[in-house]
Amino acid sequence: MSEDPFQRDGTVDKPGLIGARWWQQQLAAATEDQPTRRSAMRTVLIVGASLAGVGLFLALATSGDDDGPSSGPAPLPQPKPTLDIQKEYGWNFGSRSEALTFDGASSVQFDSALIPRLADDMQPDTAKYRPYWSPTLFQAPTAMPTKTAEADAAEAFKPLKDVLAPIHNTFMDTAFARGRALAMQLAAVDDVAVVVDLQGPEAVAFAAGMYGLFDVVFAFDNWPHPRGVVPAHRTLAAALYYQPLFRKNRAAAGGKPPAFVLDRDRLAPYVDETKQFDNRWVAKLPSAQNLSTLGIKRVMYVTPFESDTKEMDDVNDDVVAWSAAGIDVRMIGAGAFKPCKGKDVAQPTDDVTIEPHCYGGSPDSDLQLLVDYPWKLPTPKPKSPGNVLAGARDWRPSARTTPHSTGKGTATLKPRPANFGTVPVMIAVGTGALLGWRHHRNGSWNRAPVKPTGGGGGGWGFG
Repeated sequence: MSEDPFQRDGTVDKPGLIGARWWQQQLAAATEDQPTRRSAMRTVLIVGASLAGVGLFLALATSGDDDGPSSGPAPLPQPKPTLDIQKEYGWNFGSRSEALTFDGASSVQFDSALIPRLADDMQPDTAKYRPYWSPTLFQAPTAMPTKTAEADAAEAFKPLKDVLAPIHNTFMDTAFARGRALAMQLAAVDDVAVVVDLQGPEAVAFAAGMYGLFDVVFAFDNWPHPRGVVPAHRTLAAALYYQPLFRKNRAAAGGKPPAFVLDRDRLAPYVDETKQFDNRWVAKLPSAQNLSTLGIKRVMYVTPFESDTKEMDDVNDDVVAWSAAGIDVRMIGAGAFKPCKGKDVAQPTDDVTIEPHCYGGSPDSDLQLLVDYPWKLPTPKPKSPGNVLAGARDWRPSARTTPHSTGKGTATLKPRPANFGTVPVMIAVGTGALLGWRHHRNGSWNRAPVKPTGGGGGGWGFG
């Protein structure tokens, strides 16, 4: 071979390093005027550190989106009583930017300055009935929140009174006429109370028709919400329509028998918590002992239709307990009162006149009510039996077990389904602060997470 063989001219023998000087000589010759190995490695390390920093930043950002604030663990959902949350954080908690929908706007002139007086104007005139009255719904229009949830902070709060307006429709007119017809019949009966269990606006209208002959005791125990399961804002709007009537006739109702008024939608089906707000509530009625103290020996329970043969679940224990105590409890369908010829019934709130209603649909059958419900002696003799279907007329209380009744007639121990009338809210783990409604779009826990390639992630979506 013509090439000179390799020759070792020295050695290096130190811990971690064994090499030949010839290698270093060849490397130096080949890399003259280029960056040294050490400088090249330094550059690689700097670039690598920079990329690692960017990756860490993205990871933290992604973690914040997935799990809530990056300063701590993810917030946790907890159920809280709906009414308590609304009183503290506002009637439209979690939905401040959403509007209410009113059907049947009234053309009657409306004085919004009367709204703050609504609770006072709708209370019973008779002092002994006031312990059974609930001002809750009528207090909502002027209530202001004491706190603001983090998720609501970007949206201005608007008091309910600023978006309310009275409603009036033909269904309310019919309910008013039916309430007037029943009150005129039962006015001749001593020791009677009425429980009106109709849908909100119709319940208010029915009670307005009774007013003056009966003292109305409203027992609405919830607040409206833009996504409410119970459309309580419509009940409030109907109350605004009849507020002038109650203001005008206050003295006339004092000392009259009581009519306890409920909203039949209070137990409405609740399907999807991501789209609905559970503002349902349970009826609270006087006990048998309370009714006895009030001098009540008979109760008429009003349902929507003649064909009704069952009371609402949450009053089953009440009516059974009343019956067991010797109180005669009967049911009547509001539909048993039908239009009949006669003098028009004018509503004091405007110039609308309503065709009067009679039991069975005829003046000749009107007195049949006190035959079907023999509470007055001597029993009257109607000219015609009328056209009243069996059903509500033949109902008698019987105990049954439901999610809202014991099956034993124990009114003081009413059951309630888990999380009934509650709202799921997000609670900060570190501080215990309430951050917002679990399904609020503005909640950081509902933002779509940025998922790294090949990774997984999740969160609570709006649905």
